[in-house]
Amino acid sequence: MNKGIFVLLFLASSMALPACMAESMMDRPSARLKQLVEALNEYPIYQLDFKQTNQSTTTGQIIKGEGYLTIQKPDRFDWIYTSRPMNRITCDGNYIVMLMPDTQQAMTEKAENKAVIWSPISLLSKANIESHFRMKILDDNTEKSQIRLFPIQPDQPYEYLELTLYENSSKLMFSLLIYDLAGNTNILDFSGLKQIEDRRLIVFPPIPSDYDVTDFQGNPQDYRFF
Repeated sequence: MNKGIFVLLFLASSMALPACMAESMMDRPSARLKQLVEALNEYPIYQLDFKQTNQSTTTGQIIKGEGYLTIQKPDRFDWIYTSRPMNRITCDGNYIVMLMPDTQQAMTEKAENKAVIWSPISLLSKANIESHFRMKILDDNTEKSQIRLFPIQPDQPYEYLELTLYENSSKLMFSLLIYDLAGNTNILDFSGLKQIEDRRLIVFPPIPSDYDVTDFQGNPQDYRFF
């Protein structure tokens, strides 16, 4: 499959649609996706509210959370949970740190090639979608379009991403589902896009000295390094 091309997959019914209707149906998901990508790329720094539902396929456990996300292009982000356990995941472009106040722990790792794991919304740019995914339309109607994004490159930490784009241009509401290789689902509902005027760089929040600091494999790290 050629990179840089959106491929829209449609199943033809036994009755031909009028040309104007067929064109409208084919254009609508692409137009909604284009609108989302343009909105997310309009500002160098922006913020979104989010609600999260994470379900484990092995235990059936469902974990919910909410908060707000700040994105600073090209590679900085800050997920701040306002619901318990009030975790925070921050990337300064070089390292990712996850702070867990309930257990007084911090975990860190290099940020290289890890954006899709910790901040998959960072992939939603025109260049990334065109070069990294093939697209399949799952559903399309006057209220919403559902688009599944399959990774072109092998060895990704997820099987596919799924976008639901709602017909509500005034509020820019959309959902992003991440289906990982184990069958777990992580659904993020976004709304409330706004520009952040403060252009100071996103940096690590201070790690309290009484926190246990490890990498994501559990190996001890020196918090003073960060």
